[in-house]
Amino acid sequence: MFEKEEAKLSNVKQQYDNIIIPDSIDQYIQAGIQTAKVKRKRASVYRFSSLIAAVLLIAMLSMIRVSPTFAGYISNIPGFEKIVELVRSDKGLISAIENDFIQPIGVSDVHDGVKVTIDSVIVDNNEMVLFYTVESDRDLGDIMPGKISLVDLETNEDFDATFSYGSLQEVSTDPVSGTIEFYADKWPSSMELSLQLFSTLADKARPVTSVFTMPFTIDVQKFEGMKSEFVINKAASIENQKFTIEKMVIHPTEMELSLQFDPDNDKKIFNFDDLKIVDEKGEHWKTKASNFSEDESIITFESNYFYEPKELYVEFSSVRAIDKDELEIVVDVENQKIIKAPSDGRLLSVQRSGHDLSFLLKNNNAQDQNHSYNLFGGDMVDATGATYSISSRFSSPASDDTNNIQIEGIVLPTLDFTNPITLTLSDYPSRLNEKVRIRIK
Repeated sequence: MFEKEEAKLSNVKQQYDNIIIPDSIDQYIQAGIQTAKVKRKRASVYRFSSLIAAVLLIAMLSMIRVSPTFAGYISNIPGFEKIVELVRSDKGLISAIENDFIQPIGVSDVHDGVKVTIDSVIVDNNEMVLFYTVESDRDLGDIMPGKISLVDLETNEDFDATFSYGSLQEVSTDPVSGTIEFYADKWPSSMELSLQLFSTLADKARPVTSVFTMPFTIDVQKFEGMKSEFVINKAASIENQKFTIEKMVIHPTEMELSLQFDPDNDKKIFNFDDLKIVDEKGEHWKTKASNFSEDESIITFESNYFYEPKELYVEFSSVRAIDKDELEIVVDVENQKIIKAPSDGRLLSVQRSGHDLSFLLKNNNAQDQNHSYNLFGGDMVDATGATYSISSRFSSPASDDTNNIQIEGIVLPTLDFTNPITLTLSDYPSRLNEKVRIRIK
């Protein structure tokens, strides 16, 4: 029944049959899917990795043999091979496709020799993952979508949804695909997407096309009521830092775990290094993003909505945290000196070049190789107490080539301030270590 689709997958798979897959494949996969995205602001474009694709194509070929639903849906999506790349790192989205949850769209617009197509969407009452493809009659280089908006065609008004996206690399005559992720708790059935493409090669982004507009419809009945929620309210701790696991909400696109931290903790918890959800069979779902505020956090995971496990556990062993009395960094910008910093000595020096304020961070922890942090969140406060919003940050990861020195910095919002300034840490590579496993279902 699906001989044609099986043959297509077989032909694509043959391109990778001679790839030698190393024993350390898990390390490659984890390295390839690391993201620094925060909930509602996540990069979502993945370039093709032949090593990972080889593994997934083999798996998908097996799915076609055993899953008519998966085969039928993947064959109805224009350029179905692209789905392998775009969902390869998300177990929940793969499961959504296999369970008949992707909606083909196939709507295009063409301007200036460039064609943009909405291929399909995966949508529920939380998120809409929009798959799109760009084709060009010329070399555009590295580009990114911009001026993104949705219009509710039922009311002809702008539709209020937050969104995230990533850049597309080396766009030319070969089609290149990506995703835009929109977030809202209710969707109209008819919408229009508008976007423009911008070059990322210049110092300042410049438009390379006119605005594309693409009307499309979704089946809102398809995901009505598809959400499960259960209260947990279980106490947990790591090295005497206490928190409560409050509840979990499970959507087809992702899971959300809510945590509440004890305000009497003497350390500020920034994030978990290895938090995951595990079922009774050892199947696990990794963290996708996290949003930490003063004393609470919402952490999102790959979805297990279609798995329906009998038992679920939260597992972790490493948490980034620092003493609350070491959260503030005081900097003499004029003389390029750090007046106050964490006592571990990792923050080595500071330099200013124009509006760029750069810090050198010594970081030889193996967990932080090729990983960067946005150290500073919130505002900049000067000596008079005046507050300035920090809108731009930059980072360069540590590696063996850099002697484990990474650069973390901010773009000063103004040079008209009274020295010195105070910054507040929003992340830092100091850790608490303890193996923790808590049953939540």
